[in-house]
Amino acid sequence: MPSYPTQLYEVVQSLPDAVEQTELNERGLFVTEGLDAQLADQLVDASKQPHIREYCPNDAASRFASLDKVTAWQAKGRLSLPLVRKLGDGTLSLAGFGWMGPGKPGPDEPEIVGAATTFAIRLYKEAAGQGNALPYTKAIVQANQALYGDTGVWLEAWSDNVPALRTYEKMGFQRVAEQADMRHGSPCTRIYMTLGNLAIGR
Repeated sequence: MPSYPTQLYEVVQSLPDAVEQTELNERGLFVTEGLDAQLADQLVDASKQPHIREYCPNDAASRFASLDKVTAWQAKGRLSLPLVRKLGDGTLSLAGFGWMGPGKPGPDEPEIVGAATTFAIRLYKEAAGQGNALPYTKAIVQANQALYGDTGVWLEAWSDNVPALRTYEKMGFQRVAEQADMRHGSPCTRIYMTLGNLAIGR
């Protein structure tokens, strides 16, 4: 089994044909594999958008705060799957960002037996609120399964991010734990979800 990428790509790659993204393609959107320097720069800027700061405050504050931070994050081993729009001059415009990779809940989080692969997704302003979340989520999960297998997939989300939770549930994620937390200085609950056999304890 290949290892998850630990470096930025020179050029992003196409996904296997097994990954279904027709619905996104019909809207002019494409899921690609890998982050290059151009998309990484766009990721830094997109992370500052208000709705991303609301639900993913660590993106702008630390995780994707600069190109160096993105490079260090990628070095942890992640399958980066940017959602892009192809511009007329051949460049790519970042419309969303999702990833999967090895990871377990931290020591201050609930224990999830079998959790091994983290999942996360962002949709930026040009693609948000247009029904792209579910087909994008499906493409990310399918891509990881095709390239790296499907073991112990889990995620976390804020309890008041209702659209995201509905998307995950439609995809087949099931809630397995909750934890009190703080966001922007106010109490908010973190929801932990798992996918597939892990979700039903097999």
